[in-house]
Amino acid sequence: IGHEHAPVGARISLSAGIASVGHGVAATAEALIEAADDALYRAKSAGRNQVALAKQDRSGSRALGRTG
Repeated sequence: IGHEHAPVGARISLSAGIASVGHGVAATAEALIEAADDALYRAKSAGRNQVALAKQDRSGSRALGRTG
């Protein structure tokens, strides 16, 4: 992304951590934010312009708690 007024250069980068919950998954807002935050730190450690998804457990559901 071009950014002509950036003090360190003409471009900026973006790293993102993504977490989601699906139908039948009970998660608190805090758990969802924590999962996204963990993913963000993994993205940042991988370098610039990275996206990381929240880890899933073996059943394929996010590690946020499943109902039923």
